Amino acid sequence: MLIIHFKARKKCLKFIESWEFNWIGKTQDTTMDDLNVEHGSVFELSEAIATPIEKFANALPSMLLIIGLLGTFLGIGLSLNEAAGILNSPALSLQPNADMIGQMKPILAGMTEMLDKMGALFKSSIYGIIFFFLFSAWHSKFGTDGKRLKFCIEKCNALLAKKKMDETEPIIGALNNVSKSLGNDLKEVLINVLNEGMRHINDSLLTINKSLGESMKETISKGFESAKRSLKAVADDTAETADALKELNQTMISSFNSVADSAKEMSEASSSLKKSVENFTPAVQTTLDNIQTKFVNSINASGQIMERAGVDIRNAVEKMSKKTEDGQNSLNSTLSTFRTELGDIMMDISRMTKDIGRQAKTSKDEMAKIREEICDRLVSIASSNIMLKDVIDQIPLNKINEYIDVSLKNAMQSTDSRNKSTQSIALGHEKAGK
Repeated sequence: MLIIHFKARKKCLKFIESWEFNWIGKTQDTTMDDLNVEHGSVFELSEAIATPIEKFANALPSMLLIIGLLGTFLGIGLSLNEAAGILNSPALSLQPNADMIGQMKPILAGMTEMLDKMGALFKSSIYGIIFFFLFSAWHSKFGTDGKRLKFCIEKCNALLAKKKMDETEPIIGALNNVSKSLGNDLKEVLINVLNEGMRHINDSLLTINKSLGESMKETISKGFESAKRSLKAVADDTAETADALKELNQTMISSFNSVADSAKEMSEASSSLKKSVENFTPAVQTTLDNIQTKFVNSINASGQIMERAGVDIRNAVEKMSKKTEDGQNSLNSTLSTFRTELGDIMMDISRMTKDIGRQAKTSKDEMAKIREEICDRLVSIASSNIMLKDVIDQIPLNKINEYIDVSLKNAMQSTDSRNKSTQSIALGHEKAGK
């Protein structure tokens, strides 16, 4: 089985070499006589490169069929001719009262010979038709027509692809150069647009940050200056309150010293009373009067001193309460002012934050717009490339083929005109010779 397959493959390669040799016009040194795709259809080219064996194999079934049909009609014709000769022979004229069997023997002998010849001719026609069917079946099974047609199709496709490549390669190169140039220009434009957009965004952000920093610095500075002044006022009020408390303390110390002196005088008076009681009984009444007078005077002086001390204490307490209330009010006012200013600062910060957010949104919108412009330009480039591809696909199939057809027609017309001119010149020479 492998040997049969190897032999069939070797035979097919031999046929391919023969087809290739016939395709190039059986010459290796020139391409002027080579076949090409414009010389006919693939079926015509397949018939043109067929080997003599293949041509004979294609013609043999027709020859066998002709032999078969020719044998049939030839046998019928010869048989009819001989039958007419037998019928026209003198031996067929029957004599009356003659032996009929003896007279029919020559006729039967002639008819038998005629039928033998007719049968031989019919056998040849039958054999021809039988061989026609057998060889047709063999040729359809083992013939090389399909392989030769496939060889022509592959050859034509290769030549068409090469021709299309040769014709479209310069156009593709030019389009690639144009596309490359457009790509470089577009790249520069996009880079410039992006740089300009980013520079604008950076400048806007720097301006916003700078103004925000200055506003926050000024607002915070004002707030802290006001708080500093308020705290200084509170500190001054606290110092005044401390001085008032110190003065009250001194006043209370003086009052307590006066009370102590009065108590000391009362103690001395008691001592004097004791001595008077012990030493001078008669003078008790006088001493008691003196003691009573001194005690009353001492009590009155102490009451006056305590009254003045109470008034001073009350005044000091009222003054301290007023100072404390003023300090508390000042502190509350300072805290309220500081809270208000801090709220204003926070509102300014919030407003600036919103401004930054809006600016960021604006920058985002600008970047989105730039991105959309870039996408639109890329889509335009893709559309241009698709249009260029469509133009490339259409150019070789329509205009180039028409141009080639027109060129071939012009060449054929010029060849015909040259042939006519040559014939007219030859006729002129012949007439001149006569």
